[in-house]
Amino acid sequence: MLDIAKTEDIPRLVDLGRAMHAESRFAMIPFDDEKVHSLFANLISGTGIVFVYKRESEIVGFGLFSTGEIFFGRALLAFELGVFILPEYRGGMGAVRIIGAARQWAIERGAVMLDLGITTGVTEDRSGQFYQSMGAQRVGALFSMDLGGE
Repeated sequence: MLDIAKTEDIPRLVDLGRAMHAESRFAMIPFDDEKVHSLFANLISGTGIVFVYKRESEIVGFGLFSTGEIFFGRALLAFELGVFILPEYRGGMGAVRIIGAARQWAIERGAVMLDLGITTGVTEDRSGQFYQSMGAQRVGALFSMDLGGE
């Protein structure tokens, strides 16, 4: 089941964020519960949206989305800040529902595009194929340099 997150969901969402972080290429960077809590609270309060995917009333995944104007004009873009589903619940309909709802949410806000990224280093090929199956086109690439910091 897909729902829109509420303030009372934030502690569970922070826990899922911690699981996402631990699985990602960012695992060596300290996880800041307070910052993540604040991000979820801001999105829930209206700066964006948080979709929650539930199985038997337990939140097992989320999708974070926001909007902003493109830098060279007034066109509104929607973008994904993170999509995560616990590994044991992947391969079902959770991500399909999250991306479908995000697409509809973006359209309702007048966005001209929905950008989806894969920056965690987790299942990149599979995630890319999934996004393409949902109608997204590959338009670029992300390159990252390790600078030796935290």
